[in-house]
Amino acid sequence: MYSGWWVVGGMEMIERLAYYGVRTVSTLYVTRAKSDGGLGENMATYGTLLFFWSLIGSGASVFIGGLSDRHGYKRTIFVSTAIKCFGYLLMAWFHSYTGFFVGAMFLALGTAVFKPGIQGTLIKVTNRRNSSVAWGVFYQTVNIGGWIGPLIALQMRQHDWKFVFYTNAAFICLNFLLLLLYKEPDNEERLERRALVKSGKVQEASLVMDSIQELKKPHLYL
Repeated sequence: MYSGWWVVGGMEMIERLAYYGVRTVSTLYVTRAKSDGGLGENMATYGTLLFFWSLIGSGASVFIGGLSDRHGYKRTIFVSTAIKCFGYLLMAWFHSYTGFFVGAMFLALGTAVFKPGIQGTLIKVTNRRNSSVAWGVFYQTVNIGGWIGPLIALQMRQHDWKFVFYTNAAFICLNFLLLLLYKEPDNEERLERRALVKSGKVQEASLVMDSIQELKKPHLYL
């Protein structure tokens, strides 16, 4: 398999490590008493947080996923990594429910920007002969990251909750290094199309309209 597959697998593992390093301990952080270092909120408030966290993380990519096709996988992965790093830092800087909520929304937005570039790369660097095993091994990197992240977070929170967030901000920044090894597939083709759009030879609808047109397809509802 193309070496880029291993690079995006590594980036996915790091992203999930950092993500689950916060997500799995967020219940404790939000609901623990302030005297124990938590935020002192109830589970209903935490449920509202999870609702918006999941809504943006899963729903926003429907409307902004096309950014990867138009501006490049490498560029959007870079931007998403910066967004997620900022989200973790907000959580560390502001010991409050509002600070954690805003940080979580940045993480959700970063996830929505991150996923299309990663999965788009997977599609383009695999074929019918190896796509199944490629996806299986790739998803195992998700599981590895999701397993290691909480273990590290549980150790960090014994010192102070802010170290959980600082640690995961540092981890997600490792993806900047992996991007140095990442070679975007079919980048020349994308640049040629962008040149045609810029010259007016090809008309391009807005991302929102493109998404709405896709959502109108009956098989999506099935």
